[in-house]
Amino acid sequence: MKRITSLFILLMVSLLGVTVMAQSLDIQGKFIKSVGSPVLTPGNINESKYYILYNTGRNWFPYENEDTTGLKAISQNLNDFVNTKDDKLKVIIRFEQNRTTDDTRHYYLKTVSGKYLKAPTHNSAVTLVDSKEEAGFFLISRTYTSTAHTAFNDGYFFLRGKTSEDDKTHANLNGNPTNHATPVVGWATDTIVGTGSNNSIYRIYPVTIEETSTVATVTLKYKLNGKIYQEIPDVLVEKGKPVPSSAITQLPYIRIDSYDYQNENVPDDLSEINITCSPVLPFQVSENTDNLKWQSVEIHRNQGPIKWKYAGDDEAISTVSLANLSNKVYEDAYLWAFTGNLIDGFKIHNKAAGADKWVRLSGDYIQISATDDNNLWFLKQTRSYDDKTDNCCFHLKNDNRLINRFAPENKLKTWTDNDQGSTCHFMSVAEPVLNRAKKQIGRGEVLPLGAVGTFNATADQLKPITDAYDAALADPYDFEKADLLGKLYSEAPYELIKFVPNAYYRIVNASRKINGKNCMLGFGVYNEETMPLGNEPMSIVPHTVGNVNLIWYLEQDVNNEDRVHFKNANMGKYMSMLPQSNEDPGAKFVETISSAGSFLLTPKEAENSYTFKITGTLGGVMHQTAGGNSWRIFNYDFDDPASYWYLIPAHYVEVPLLSNGNDDASYATAYFPFDVASCEGATMYTGKVNGENVDLYEATEGVAANNAIILKGEKGAQKATIFLGEGTGTSEGLSGTNVIKNVAANSVLTLGRSTDNSKGTAFYTFTGTSINANKAYIENAVSQALKLNFGETTGIGSIVTDNDSEGEIYDLSGRRIESVSKGGLYIRNGKKIIVK
Repeated sequence: MKRITSLFILLMVSLLGVTVMAQSLDIQGKFIKSVGSPVLTPGNINESKYYILYNTGRNWFPYENEDTTGLKAISQNLNDFVNTKDDKLKVIIRFEQNRTTDDTRHYYLKTVSGKYLKAPTHNSAVTLVDSKEEAGFFLISRTYTSTAHTAFNDGYFFLRGKTSEDDKTHANLNGNPTNHATPVVGWATDTIVGTGSNNSIYRIYPVTIEETSTVATVTLKYKLNGKIYQEIPDVLVEKGKPVPSSAITQLPYIRIDSYDYQNENVPDDLSEINITCSPVLPFQVSENTDNLKWQSVEIHRNQGPIKWKYAGDDEAISTVSLANLSNKVYEDAYLWAFTGNLIDGFKIHNKAAGADKWVRLSGDYIQISATDDNNLWFLKQTRSYDDKTDNCCFHLKNDNRLINRFAPENKLKTWTDNDQGSTCHFMSVAEPVLNRAKKQIGRGEVLPLGAVGTFNATADQLKPITDAYDAALADPYDFEKADLLGKLYSEAPYELIKFVPNAYYRIVNASRKINGKNCMLGFGVYNEETMPLGNEPMSIVPHTVGNVNLIWYLEQDVNNEDRVHFKNANMGKYMSMLPQSNEDPGAKFVETISSAGSFLLTPKEAENSYTFKITGTLGGVMHQTAGGNSWRIFNYDFDDPASYWYLIPAHYVEVPLLSNGNDDASYATAYFPFDVASCEGATMYTGKVNGENVDLYEATEGVAANNAIILKGEKGAQKATIFLGEGTGTSEGLSGTNVIKNVAANSVLTLGRSTDNSKGTAFYTFTGTSINANKAYIENAVSQALKLNFGETTGIGSIVTDNDSEGEIYDLSGRRIESVSKGGLYIRNGKKIIVK
């Protein structure tokens, strides 16, 4: 009945033409209980609900100022409004639809005091007025996804002021970065989400309001080692329930370990909550001055790696640009240590000055002095970096001045703004040389040893350096350990592996991983994935050295010696130019070099080239997409980690060996598109089909490309390692394939074991229909099984060399011959012999 009466009065006032004076929102004695998901369309706005506006460009929330004449702004996390009352309620807005127009997107915007936002003009401050008629209204419309204004972005809105439906003279609500007193202004330009100019774009969040009688007002007491570190009064927690973690404000530089009523219900008379904390600092603290932990201090990082440097006692500390990619640890003047704690403050020491002197404020300058005052420094969070955990600003107690780099003098002075010039970052004494060395010694997840940019040395040769690396990594603040690593690393007698064209490489993506391994550029189906990927360039296969599909010949472009073509070893084809959109099916294989892409390899770091950006013919960089695009290779215009690649010279291939319980050896075949020079883990043979045997000859001079290879290892051996290089050996009567080959069942012979394992390893009839890549086989055999003849077959008595001349020699037709040929079968003294 009361609501009907109120509506009747409003209707009569409107009919009589009387100006309506707005009533304040009825939220006194209430608090914000929760913040909901953002409104997606104007049709989702509900006049009976309360809302918060968020400016996406300026990252703040407008709220009513103290004298209710305009708007101010507050920058904080959205969830920090939960469980707040009193002044924080001034952020609340209510929407009242304008029913005098035909557009249902027209709303009056009402503040806590009951005043309305006045429709702004361009570049004018937004003010609050008492009546709707004076205020005007706002068109709430979604933003666009493109300059063509053809599609909407749900959840992002323009709020354009109007005084009539056809009014085009007023402007959008906008954010003014230069005047914090009147930050909300009018601006006439519509913007687009994602363009970097979102200052006229708002999100609208609904909030739930409840009576404060359901909550207890408490003081949060943060404690470090039992001492009060900080208190936050007037925090609301719901009675009769445990305190949720969202009610405990996270302070900078601490970790919350536990707190009262975490698992118990809050009583009605609760007044305080004790919170047990641990320090989480951006620098390493020393327990005492007898064992100081040294680190460098950077400041004003946006202008380069600028370090604090001791300049002398009672002199202002200098700021010097010093690169972090040093082969050695820093000089003593650059090394600093911290003693103290968050509650009592920190003293800062310098290695060159000695532990009995401190960083102190003297006038406007920051210096090193033995004078024991003005030297207890407290931490303040920066406003300049999104990640605020690895940096801080320093100030004295009850002093808002911060240590700051005064650029004109390159000295430390004071400044009141916690900006980049006042923000300090910290590096352990070993960190620069650790970061540098790990790239060249194959440590961590950075680079495998043997890649371009690593030392051209074996793991055994590098062991003194890797041992020193591990010791420094375990204690990066120990000066002696860091210094030893720096000396061993800088004096290492090894060259770095460099990129040279016209050679074979494995191309490894620096970012994308599958099963913990970096992906490699290759082709074919990855057998642990279900998606059929086909024979096109992609980067889905994890890093391995047994798959020749992942080896590429980087052929120098004859028209531009700075560029190379990517030719896949097994496929024998080139990678095409990069597609210009990830809507394309990805890079392709092409037959001719004229259709191939031409790629420029640019090291990411000129001083330390270990990852490369690969720029295609059309300008975009080679990028590995994620699984949603089937791991294809595309052109990409952004500096993304998945657009960088490691280059590993392909010096060897690992081949698994086949073991048979009845054999005294392990076997395999191989067939490669490149010459191979030698083998470890097995003996490498070429072969010649000879009736029902395959005569085998040790390949002491290597094997030429596209020739069958038979490998024989010790019994139980699991693999052989074949090294690329010049080879001249050839096989006869044996075929091979560099790609998966489809055959008719029972049409060829492949190396294997008899079905019941009763016979040794030999070439048997292949009942399958698909031969794996880089394997040998025999076509048109005279038998269903061909034995391996290593010179030990019955009827062959011995092996003779070119220098062996004892006894008369005949060929198999019975003719006497004066000389023999390598690899031939002959008769001497009535016995068959093989000439090696």
